[in-house]
Amino acid sequence: MKYKGMLRCGIALVAACIGLCGMVRADVIVTQNGRRYEGDLVGENATSVTLRVEVPGSSLSFTQQIAKSHIKSWDRPNHVGVPYVRIPIVGEIGTAVTGESVRKGLAEAQQFRPAYLVFVIDSNGGRVDATFEICDLIQEAARKYRVVACVKKAYSGGAMIAMACPEIFMVPGSEMGAAVPMQITRVGVRDIEAKFASAIEGKERTYVTTAGHNDLIMRGMMEMNLPIYLNQKDGKAVLDTSGPGMLLKPRGQILTLTPEDAQKCGVARIAGDLADVGKQVTGGAWYEASHEPWDVASHVASSQQQIAPQTLRMQGGSPNAGSSDTRSQAIAIREQIFQLQAKANSDTAAINDLTAKCNKDCDDANTNYHNTAAAAANDRNGAYEIAIAKETLRKRLMDLQNERDAAVAPLQADADTTMAEINKLRQEEATEVAGTPRQ
Repeated sequence: MKYKGMLRCGIALVAACIGLCGMVRADVIVTQNGRRYEGDLVGENATSVTLRVEVPGSSLSFTQQIAKSHIKSWDRPNHVGVPYVRIPIVGEIGTAVTGESVRKGLAEAQQFRPAYLVFVIDSNGGRVDATFEICDLIQEAARKYRVVACVKKAYSGGAMIAMACPEIFMVPGSEMGAAVPMQITRVGVRDIEAKFASAIEGKERTYVTTAGHNDLIMRGMMEMNLPIYLNQKDGKAVLDTSGPGMLLKPRGQILTLTPEDAQKCGVARIAGDLADVGKQVTGGAWYEASHEPWDVASHVASSQQQIAPQTLRMQGGSPNAGSSDTRSQAIAIREQIFQLQAKANSDTAAINDLTAKCNKDCDDANTNYHNTAAAAANDRNGAYEIAIAKETLRKRLMDLQNERDAAVAPLQADADTTMAEINKLRQEEATEVAGTPRQ
């Protein structure tokens, strides 16, 4: 039994090296055989829990499923405030973000029972059909959760998606607007027929009013010749198409709101970051229940990227908006990261399998020893047989440990190399596109 204990200590040390501990405010699970797992809870059902374990000092992570029947103790973090999850609306709608990516992100979010869904919006817009599909998903989700938009940049379809959210926050320096429907063809941009434009605009206004916003804001983002005036009555914003009041949008222009203008109109509030958003919507603190919905949505979109040669879009953006080349490069880096993480998951699974097999073989060796000792207890030569059995057990346990260490070594080396590659890609990604708001 002493040797078995030594082996399990060695296994625990290897596990620590590959990152089974070290996270702050994480779930800590100790199993019946003494193993300790520390990570972010990403799934739970009647029979098992799943943790996402992060390698200390890196962006490498993997998932570990643990049967509840094997759990000896489970220390859950004492989170402060109410839970939320983030869903990305980052990049071109229809390619970098799709209806399917949002749907999968929302499905993943359900298991964490968040009080709030936060749609982080940083987009120049994109396809109308994808925009409407996402708006439908948002308004369906708003029946179950409080839905919040956090806007870094929301032009065109991005603005439409923001306006479909009942609560909107804009960070300093952000903009929201410019949502004119246009047809993108092989030969360039052209206006769409009036009847189609009217149908699109009508649907957009329905999303906006359902979310509780004034549809004049949405109309101002789409209609060139619509003037909008801003007044105040009983401390609340009042919008109209005629004066008196402050001329918010003159004829001949398309409305694009700054955070200050949006706040004056009563359509959005200003927040410095997600922690500030939380203070304003909850009156206190909130915490991110899991990163998994964000990661799932990002991965789905990056694996689906296709674009038709002729698509209906909402035309938007600004002269200073990030180029599609930059966004595409960032997406390509993100896909490489996901592939490397899958590789790391495979290495970790193989290490876990080797550990499980080693433990089973150790258990079998100990069982054989005890059976031999019990049979020899009443034999005149029993002491000799027991001594031989002990030596056999010692050699067997040492051989098992050596075999496992030899098998784990290349896997650990591969995991170390993968970690270095992911760190390098994370740095490249950070230089390609600004990071999304995150607490």
